[in-house]
Amino acid sequence: MHTSILLCYLTLVALVKSWQPWPAHWLDDRASPLDGQIPLFTEQCQISNLTAFEMAKGRRMVDFTTNAMESFEAPKVTPLNSTAGEQWEFDGVSEDGMQSFVFGFYRDANYAILGTGNFRLSIEFAFANRTRFYEVYYPSRCVVEHCSVGTRGKWVDDAEGYSFSFQVNADMSEAVVFLDSPTVKGSVTIKSRSRPLTADGHVWPAQNASTEGVPFYHWSEPIPAGDVDVDVVIKDKPLVFRGMGGHERFWSAFSWFTCLTHLSAVRAMLGPYVLTSFSFTSNINPGEMRQSVLLFKDGLPVFRSTLTEPSEVDDYALVTKTYGGAITGTLKDKVTGYQLELVFPGQDVRDRDSGVRLPRRPILGSVVTAGDSETNIRARKAPKEKEPTEKAALGRIHRVQRGRISEVNFQISTYNPSIAPPRWSSLDLSKSPRQTEAGSMSLLPPQSTNSQTAHSTFRAGKWKAYIMPMIMAGFLLQLLFLGNMSYLFGALFKSTTRMHNLKILAIDFDGGDIGKAISSAYSNLKSDEFPSLEFGSSLEYRTPESVRVAVCDRGYWGAIYTHSGASERLLTAIEGDNTAAYNPSDAVTYIFNGAHYPAVASSLKGSLQTLLSVASKLYPLASPDAVKAVNMTNPMSAGALLNPFEGTAWDIMPTNQGTRVLLNTVSMVMPILMQFFFQMAMNGIMGNAKVLETQSKRDIYVFRLGSGKIYTFISALVTTGYFWAFREGWSVTFGQFFETWMCIWLYMDINYLLLDTVMGTVIPMQFLSFFVLTWVIVNIASTVYPFDLTPGFYHWSWALPAHDIWLLLVEIWSGCRSSLDKTLPILFAWWLVVHFSSAWSVRRRCLMAEVEAQRARPTGDKFTQYTTAQSQQSVLERMSTRASGQAAKERSSDNYDLEAYRLGESLPNGDASRTTTNAPLSTG
Repeated sequence: MHTSILLCYLTLVALVKSWQPWPAHWLDDRASPLDGQIPLFTEQCQISNLTAFEMAKGRRMVDFTTNAMESFEAPKVTPLNSTAGEQWEFDGVSEDGMQSFVFGFYRDANYAILGTGNFRLSIEFAFANRTRFYEVYYPSRCVVEHCSVGTRGKWVDDAEGYSFSFQVNADMSEAVVFLDSPTVKGSVTIKSRSRPLTADGHVWPAQNASTEGVPFYHWSEPIPAGDVDVDVVIKDKPLVFRGMGGHERFWSAFSWFTCLTHLSAVRAMLGPYVLTSFSFTSNINPGEMRQSVLLFKDGLPVFRSTLTEPSEVDDYALVTKTYGGAITGTLKDKVTGYQLELVFPGQDVRDRDSGVRLPRRPILGSVVTAGDSETNIRARKAPKEKEPTEKAALGRIHRVQRGRISEVNFQISTYNPSIAPPRWSSLDLSKSPRQTEAGSMSLLPPQSTNSQTAHSTFRAGKWKAYIMPMIMAGFLLQLLFLGNMSYLFGALFKSTTRMHNLKILAIDFDGGDIGKAISSAYSNLKSDEFPSLEFGSSLEYRTPESVRVAVCDRGYWGAIYTHSGASERLLTAIEGDNTAAYNPSDAVTYIFNGAHYPAVASSLKGSLQTLLSVASKLYPLASPDAVKAVNMTNPMSAGALLNPFEGTAWDIMPTNQGTRVLLNTVSMVMPILMQFFFQMAMNGIMGNAKVLETQSKRDIYVFRLGSGKIYTFISALVTTGYFWAFREGWSVTFGQFFETWMCIWLYMDINYLLLDTVMGTVIPMQFLSFFVLTWVIVNIASTVYPFDLTPGFYHWSWALPAHDIWLLLVEIWSGCRSSLDKTLPILFAWWLVVHFSSAWSVRRRCLMAEVEAQRARPTGDKFTQYTTAQSQQSVLERMSTRASGQAAKERSSDNYDLEAYRLGESLPNGDASRTTTNAPLSTG
């Protein structure tokens, strides 16, 4: 029996493989060009040939097809406009459920505003090792050819070198997708095992059918489910498998997000059965949900329903999400399965389209649970006896929701309510069939008895307690980042137009034509975007060293000077009288400090080189004698005129290591963050240990102060250490290492004490992040660029510790730009103030902790203070009252713990909390 079935199946497969529903040239994806594709015989085909940015402009009306009798594959929106779009979707999953794919061919102008055009194509594969291959393409051209034998679509981009196409035959029983790109090549074939469907559950073609899923959103299913053959190569790795898949068509007047709030899809094949279920929730009509569930047997429909509630007359389907399975998707809704109940209320029901009588006892199968690599399908008929009929199917299906692949478990139960309600079998989704044990269980997790759902009346009154604060928090965060980043960007805004604030000293020790050429070049380059040249006197600056000192200590960003006798040596070389080789570099020198704002120093160096380059070109104009004396037949003479001089760089402190750009940027932020995280940890630890409310304030202050000194000392050492570890060829000494360490220690100590002052005392913890971010931004803005290039408003940042620490570091590393008369007073003012404020903050923090501890103490512990004598009298009176009416009993003179007789009440907290008396008690 099994052998004959297998032979019949193989014969059927062979016939399907040999039958080709489309012309031969369609089978070769590269056979036909795009422009004017090869015509199909002599018939008239509908061809839509569009480029990526071609669409109707303005408020022009376009054709939008809603006729469910037409082929689902033909273009539905012609031409495209700015709101409407359509999609051809193909998906599938392997037989073992471990591999899957989703392809989306889009003609959709909703995202054209991003500059990608109207076409989009997504290719996604999920592999057995839980990795994904996902690529999105934006083709330059799309051609859809719809003819009597079928439909073919091509999404191509010749410039990028890829071509993707699909073809579906006329009765939509077979689809082939061709993939051809640098990363993925191959084909995917889907052969249907059911019939095309419309959104309202009718089998195509049907006169009364509708493709509208929800308002303005249309859907159809040309292949609800079928056999899939995948043969592709992804990044030189072959992928071949067989399984189950399908094909959907979507088209809408507006984007998905406008029309929908939810889309859920389920497809399954169980033995001779094919199941498909779709549900849509409208965004335009809130709360409107439409559902379509169909069941095929041997390719013919045996169940169809769009009802979501039980009915006594019409067929209905109840679809319930289940959770708690082993596999979830990447969507917000972590559903892991679906429970579907297909119900036939009538006794003799026939399919509305085919007239096939619906079976009263459905035939269903069982498929292994997710996570088991084997497939075990057992199809069997329900018993003929009139007993409660129930059959369940548990298995792995392929779920697609808004273009994302996920796998879910499902359980299906069909029954006739006129016979008996179903009894659910015991099925553990986390176990394989061999592990399933008998017993009863609920497919849905039980609702908590001590909580309310989000839609309950109880929760409705609670929304303002957390929704409005969340909205306000989001709004305040937007303002915070907008303000801070505007401040930071504003510090650099139009900084190039303030380059003239960088002063360059120019000294002409030569007094000849070279100096004139430099002056003439500056006259041509002078602008707001070029450093300003100030020509000094050689009487004031008599030596090159004096010029270097001016750059180092007098506020100049750089200097340029000519060498004495340079013009005379140059003219001699031009005249050809100099037998020695002329050196053009021995004419002009420019000076700058590479350690002073390294990024700006690099820009300044480029400006000085530009100045000398222009001056070299203008030298013949500035020296008529040189032009007259040149001998163009003499190479040395001509070369001296054409390249009269070059600049020699004198970098006071070469700072060329790659990390130099981090010195005045990220390195000024890290010390703040280090103190912030340490303070958070210390406060949490001390709070949990109840140190603040139990120890003396003085001890706590000394401990926190000492801990801060030690931590910042070590942190500064670590920071200086990675400065030196990545210094490359930076010429810094051990003495400079120690000075840098002490400087950063001072900076960290200031930030530690500042955060100790404000954290939890001045600024509540919920707003501390606002302060820390703002503090970081204003400090980094004070060091990222010099004040010469920032607007005047930012000059208040002289008062910030980061700016003054940076100037100290520059002086330590280069010996220049000394400003100790400004930086040290500011820094030590910060240091003294935060020491006093930190002491105040510790005291306030301890008081706050004591108040919190008092509030948390049980009410019974709060009582009036009594003396020992008062405690004895109170206890005796209470005991006498409780013993009234009873016979008098004599007691021995043993000791009695009076507190133990208080019948569960607390003893007044006197000087002695427990009182013992050595007197006989009587109740008279």
